[in-house]
Amino acid sequence: MALDNSSLFIDLEPIDPSQLRSTEGTSVWETVQGKRNRITIGQPRWVNPADALDADTMARLRREYRLDEHDARVMRMSLTLLPDPRCRFRTADLVLTLAGGATFVHLEPREQLSTLVLTTARAGGHATLKLMSVADVGVQTGASTTKVTRSEATIEAFGTGSPEAGWRLSLVSARDIPLEFPDLSAVVFQEDRLAGSVQIGAVAEIDVLTPGDRWLTWAFKRAQPAAELSQPLPQRT
Repeated sequence: MALDNSSLFIDLEPIDPSQLRSTEGTSVWETVQGKRNRITIGQPRWVNPADALDADTMARLRREYRLDEHDARVMRMSLTLLPDPRCRFRTADLVLTLAGGATFVHLEPREQLSTLVLTTARAGGHATLKLMSVADVGVQTGASTTKVTRSEATIEAFGTGSPEAGWRLSLVSARDIPLEFPDLSAVVFQEDRLAGSVQIGAVAEIDVLTPGDRWLTWAFKRAQPAAELSQPLPQRT
């Protein structure tokens, strides 16, 4: 699976019931066990920092990490949370782990970024999270009506300056529809010419509507073996 032209799919499976926050017997566990929740990273691609970062960020990285002496690349990606029917994401951690002497030196969105988001309902139940102002309203045309509601999401980056980094996504008003975060990027510095790779993992808290018509929060983790989500770093020039 090539990193520059393919999407990556992370299927999540429920963690052992002894570690779960809420249990209501075998029937509830069997219901949760059958759920298929997925995190999709759409078309990850590598770009040069000069083409992806603003001038102030570039200047800081040159000062702090001696950019002229170390190779750097930016991995850009979009993130989609795709819940199973009768499920909704509460939190999700996307974890990137480097091998081969590389380090994460900058992530966007940055740490402690709180965002007011717009959820636009349309055919198929899809929603896109976008930064909007408090003045945004629903738009009605002669042919159709776009329904607008608001939720709050917190996107917090972690691990800058280390070989393991990523984002924690927290949804204050979770809904049982797909959600998309379109602009994630991580700057990687590779200090030598050894072959390197980046491994992508995920864990999430997901609300599941049980047979008793109650939302219960369960822990889910990546289901696929690590090797299937390990991608090579681009060759140094």
